[in-house]
Amino acid sequence: MKSKHRLVLTGTPLENSVLDLWSIFDFLMPGYLGTAKDFRERYEMPIAKSRDAAAQQRLARRLRPFLLRATQKDVAGRSSGED
Repeated sequence: MKSKHRLVLTGTPLENSVLDLWSIFDFLMPGYLGTAKDFRERYEMPIAKSRDAAAQQRLARRLRPFLLRATQKDVAGRSSGED
């Protein structure tokens, strides 16, 4: 898809699959997280199979600037008119 700007919104918790993150970011910023193969080796396998905290932290640092996350409590407060 060619466009000047891209935005991704998801209601699905990102914790479902580490590879889901690659897919979302590859649409948003192609190549930012490398190829799918590289991502699997660098992040998905270490995190999913070994619960590698260092790999998880590296990935979190790369993604943090691009994520805006609201908790259920945040959303419930907004829908009831609370601020």
